[in-house]
Formats: sequence, C-alpha cells, structure tokens
Amino acid sequence: MSLEVINSAAPEGKQKTIIVFGLGRGGTSALAGVLRLMGMAMPEDRTHPLKHEWSPIAYREGQVDRQRTREALEAMDSQFPVWGWKSPSDVFHVAQYLSFLRNPHFIIVFRNVYDVLLATRKYEGIELEAWMPDIVEVLRAISEFMKSTLSPTAIFSYDGMIADPQSAVMSISGWLGLDVGAEQANSCIHFLSGKHYKGLVEGSVIDQEEIERDSKSAKTRVYGRQIERPQEMLFEIETDIVSAKNILRKRQVNGTDTPELLESKYLEMRREYRERGTRRIDTRALSDQNAS
Repeated sequence: MSLEVINSAAPEGKQKTIIVFGLGRGGTSALAGVLRLMGMAMPEDRTHPLKHEWSPIAYREGQVDRQRTREALEAMDSQFPVWGWKSPSDVFHVAQYLSFLRNPHFIIVFRNVYDVLLATRKYEGIELEAWMPDIVEVLRAISEFMKSTLSPTAIFSYDGMIADPQSAVMSISGWLGLDVGAEQANSCIHFLSGKHYKGLVEGSVIDQEEIERDSKSAKTRVYGRQIERPQEMLFEIETDIVSAKNILRKRQVNGTDTPELLESKYLEMRREYRERGTRRIDTRALSDQNAS
C-alpha cells in the first residue's frame, strides 16, 4: 500500500480540510489532482490547472497574515464540506494557521530524492547540489510537523502511487472517508498514467513561457541563497576562531591541575561552546525562515 497512517485514522464526519505537503517535483501535483477528482474542492479560478496548486494562506512580511488567512479559510468552509489545497511552502508556517482549520487531514507525499533532483534539473535547470539544501530544509520542516501534529496525518508514496494507482486510489479514498464511485476511481487511475503534469481537462498543457518563468524564479531564489551561504560560513568560522581563542585563554591547563579541576574546566568549556552553537543555529534558522 502506498499510504501509511502515522497519526490516527480519519475520524467520521463529512466535513474535512485536506492539506498536501511534500517536496517540489515530489508528486504533490499528482496527488492534488487525484484528490480533486475524488471531490476535494479547490477554487477553479485560482487553482493552477495542471499543478493543482493554490493556497488560502496569506502572508505579510514572511509571516502568516492571520486575519486574511482566517477569512479565506472561513469562506471555503462555508461553501464546501470537503475542500483542500496543495502548496508545499506552507509547511514552514503550519503552526501559525493550524488552529483555524476545520477538521484538518494532512497527507505528506514522499518521492525518491534522486528522481526529485533529476526532475528539478530537467525542468528548472538547477544543478543537483544547488537544489539539495532546499530539499533538506523542506524535509526538516516536514519532520518537525510529523513529530508534533495531533491532526490525522498520513504519509504517501508517489512512486507507489504510480506503480499501483488502483491501490493508491482505494487507500486514499478509504482513509479520508470519501465516497468514490467506479467511474471516479477509473478517472483517477487514468489521471495517474504517465509522469507529467495533467489537468482535469484532457489536453491541458503548460506553455513554454510559464516553464521559463518558473525556471527563472527558482534559479533566482536557489542560486541567490547558495551565494549567501559561503558568506555565512565565513562569518561562523571567524566567530569560532575568536571564541576558541577566548576559551583556551580562560582554560589554560597547568601541571598542578587535579583530575577533578580538569573535568570541571572541560564541562564548563563544553557548556559555553554548546550555548554559543545553539545561539548560532537559532539565528540561522530565523534567517532562513524569514527568507522563505
């Protein structure tokens, strides 16, 4: 089976909000398209016809705009018993809007990272080593969410879905409690044939201008951050050198030190180093979050 429940089975009830998380080029579009065919509502005028991407989460200065987000969520709740969205970057701020969601159900899509890297290079033109830090950051955010969430959550294999679409459709609809008839199921299975973006309307394609625009946007973000990383590393190295010299000056060892004194000096040195390292990590995480 391509779906595994990690946090409770879906409770009874027709009203649900379904959120799809995962890596870019990681199968989120395929899953979102299948969910739409199963009856998950998304606003037709604002949802990408092939990527099946849209989000009600509004942002202001890198943080969730709580008022606008709440209004958008309530508007969808009032119109649809089952609706949802797919926007991979929303995983970074899920704690800021989780309390606004009505009966949320999360599905996290995983795909072979090697294939994600190759697909990104093919379509965005971004080299493998440049894209890898983004993958690590998204997976870290997903990991933190999986550890802390109390909402119904399942993990899903894109590779398993493509290999056995019939089982995938049955496991998804069964877990979510969606009433999917034979015709709908066949539409979902047909939708999953092939490994390219598909619209709900046969023959939909992404035009070349959009492909180039997406590629330029991704390159600007990814390569810009890669250029900044060596500067951050240089600053950290310089800080480490200064800190190490200060620690060594304060922790000079002489021949008269007892084992107990040496142990005390070592533990104090380790504590100071770890505290400084934690502050540095927290500062970097905040900087990365603001950048996203």
